[in-house]
Amino acid sequence: MMVQINNPEKIYLVELTHTYITVDAKNSPLAIGYLASYAKKHLAEKIIIDLFKYPTDLVNAFESTQPRLIAFSNYMWNENLTYLFAQRIKELNPDILIVFGGPNYPVDDEEKKQLLEMHPEVDFYVDGEGELAFCHLLQTALANNFNLTATKNQLGRFPGINYFLQGQSVLNGYAQRISNIEENIPSPYLTGVLDKFFDKNLTPLLQTSRGCPYACTFCHDGAKYANKTYKYSQQRIKEELLYVAKRSQVPSLTLADLNWGIFPQDIAVAKEIKKIKDKYGWPLNIQTATAKNQKDRIIEMSEILGNSMIVGASIQSSDDVVLKNIKRKNISTDTIVKMAANSAKNQATTFTEIIIGLPGDSKVKHLKSVYDMLDAGIQNINLYQFILLPGTEDANAESRKKYQYQTAFRVIPRCLGIYDVMGVGKSISEIHEVVIGNSTMPHADYLECRRFSLTVMIFNNGEILDELYKSVVHLKLSRAEIISLIHTNATKSSHLKDIYDAFIEDEEINFWPNKKDLEKYLFQNNGLSKYISGKRGRNQLHHWRSVAVFERLDQVVKCATDSVEELLLGKNRLDDELRQYFCDLGKLILLKKGKLTEIQEDRIFTTSFDFSLLEHSFKIGKLIEQKNSKKHQFSLGYTPERLKVISSYFEQYGADLRGLSHLTHRYPAQIFYRDLVKIK
Repeated sequence: MMVQINNPEKIYLVELTHTYITVDAKNSPLAIGYLASYAKKHLAEKIIIDLFKYPTDLVNAFESTQPRLIAFSNYMWNENLTYLFAQRIKELNPDILIVFGGPNYPVDDEEKKQLLEMHPEVDFYVDGEGELAFCHLLQTALANNFNLTATKNQLGRFPGINYFLQGQSVLNGYAQRISNIEENIPSPYLTGVLDKFFDKNLTPLLQTSRGCPYACTFCHDGAKYANKTYKYSQQRIKEELLYVAKRSQVPSLTLADLNWGIFPQDIAVAKEIKKIKDKYGWPLNIQTATAKNQKDRIIEMSEILGNSMIVGASIQSSDDVVLKNIKRKNISTDTIVKMAANSAKNQATTFTEIIIGLPGDSKVKHLKSVYDMLDAGIQNINLYQFILLPGTEDANAESRKKYQYQTAFRVIPRCLGIYDVMGVGKSISEIHEVVIGNSTMPHADYLECRRFSLTVMIFNNGEILDELYKSVVHLKLSRAEIISLIHTNATKSSHLKDIYDAFIEDEEINFWPNKKDLEKYLFQNNGLSKYISGKRGRNQLHHWRSVAVFERLDQVVKCATDSVEELLLGKNRLDDELRQYFCDLGKLILLKKGKLTEIQEDRIFTTSFDFSLLEHSFKIGKLIEQKNSKKHQFSLGYTPERLKVISSYFEQYGADLRGLSHLTHRYPAQIFYRDLVKIK
């Protein structure tokens, strides 16, 4: 299509994040970066594109220069904020074309029509992969001088562009996917499109491949549309990593891949990351979703990257019926055990993900899934609620009816605030729908599963008590056995019971059976202020885990060691020497992992046990048995390099309880633990 335009037209691409409490979505806006680099390749002299992440930046730019077209990325965590800005822009200038895209969009055609009717401020919605459809839309708008009616008339049935025309919805299916992404989509990093987002808030987001071959019904990417995976070249990935390493102001990297490790070339990517880290000291941590059925390759990658890599073995459930219902097949438990053992050897952190309340799930099935992963040796078991995401199979009417979901509505943590929207103050919050029961899991069982989730978060995750668990393996105590007794003691008789009571109270007051009632509370009864202050709307698991770990670690350690001693006593294996060992070990854990914001203070610890042997699991039996009159002295603190890194994380997230909760939600807590150095 030939377009004759003398002056380039201004275009805005926007992926808003909430910033009122903190910067919530802390990754660079890669998706709109791809849109921009693709559009610039095809329309270079005809357009000027500006990208935005922060609401204030968008307001300031709009006051200076109004664009001809604004495209917004629509996600669950920015939906209402994005619609609010789109509505206000249309009020101020109806001639600006408003385009939406992103995964927060229904699958069902009737629901798509209803959404477009509800939001007349949205002129076009790009459904599916955006580059090709958006560029065609932009070309058509340019050819018609951004006249809305003329643009719609000329678009016709181009795939992936949905809109209303003369009162009728025009739904054109999914956008065409690009198979040769290497050749067709220029790098938004190497072209400088994302340079403005190298700041102290945002973690660089890179992608080495697109698509997912799996069909999980709870996930946006489970649709058949996205089941082919395409990759970028090794050379391009290498150049992007080097480019970002020279500019990043935060310690970590996020890979947007849905299955990193699915291709053999990912081994070479891991080696390249290792080279760059050795040279530039970045990235210290890599956050990504690893391939579900390539564990040998993931093990090799963890050997290369060591403790920089967080190794995932996400299962969602270990129950065959639940897995069949969600169209998922997991690797064997034996493979997961092997992966965990190799990762531990390489000092890599392991995690799994399990979702409560999936179709066909029950209390017994859920707890077994957790116990299976505990005994497999997985370090971090991330337990999630089942969120019904628009555009997924599990959220459709058929699934709701079949599995009899009991749902409630909740404000997404940190995704709310009061914003200047082009000169008008507006209160806004993001709300999602959560399954809190189903035909096989009554709500009371769901609540008990949530209590157990808190126990796992406090007493298992973050390697908070790994020294204790390592110490009792040779005594034939399994981690699942210990966690089970800890849960009983912590919820009924320990000094931590009040945390569990507050957690369940939080669970009840933060969920509303009706979305409109929640919105009324927020915006008519001054309820928003309670959410802003943190009295309501917290991520319950991460908040109360942070209270326990950061404020009451002494009680956590005592509950755990008492429970281990109780188990050993029941097996006639507890003696005075073991009691002394657990007493000294508890002191060590508190010195190593307590008061983590006091990063300038080194601690000295003297004991009869050589705790440096804890680094070597095969020597732990000897460690417990070797108490004698000789004293061992240790220093616990940080190197100057680690102090710099930890300070950078505190600057990015904050060092108060809310910031620490957010930070340890995203990164392994062990990166903040003090180094144990033997003095004598």
